[in-house]
Amino acid sequence: MRIKNKSKKGFTLIEMMLSIAIVTIVSGCLVSLVVGIKDSYMNTYNSDDSADYAMLYGKWLENSVLSTVQKSEGLAKGTFTWEVSGSVLSKSGTGGTDTLNLNQMKVTPKGKSVPVDKWKITMEFDKTINMTKTSSGATKGMINYTIKVYDNYYDPNAPLKCTYSGGFLVPHFDNGTITSDGNKLTFTVS
Repeated sequence: MRIKNKSKKGFTLIEMMLSIAIVTIVSGCLVSLVVGIKDSYMNTYNSDDSADYAMLYGKWLENSVLSTVQKSEGLAKGTFTWEVSGSVLSKSGTGGTDTLNLNQMKVTPKGKSVPVDKWKITMEFDKTINMTKTSSGATKGMINYTIKVYDNYYDPNAPLKCTYSGGFLVPHFDNGTITSDGNKLTFTVS
């Protein structure tokens, strides 16, 4: 019996179809992996960025209230108010105003033509501020607040991107009252 050795030149149709199918499946997996990594990066970046803005607002509020309370001994009678309007946290009252207006990145939301701040920030104050007397007779109280951050670029109507809840103790507070209606925090020097 004689065996003929045929030399193969090229691929068969089935081999070509199988190789194209394998390349298509591998490239599809690779594209979905790259898109998933990009989305994961953007979600982490946005979460970190929104949390940073929320903490900046919270720390500014705490420092502003505590410095005002500490200075209140020598102040004339008056009222101080803290509130958020737009993305600006402001303190107004006796002696002028003070604001925290972080220059955020301006973005143009999809379907809009006017640039807006990347983050929409709101602040709510706990309506019950418990002022209590200590054993030494001084008054102290706890002020609680919640800062909510929304993403104006990717989906302005989407649920919250970040919620930051905080609170701070106001020690040695004997010369006034602190009240809240939920949207504003008011400190009255008596």
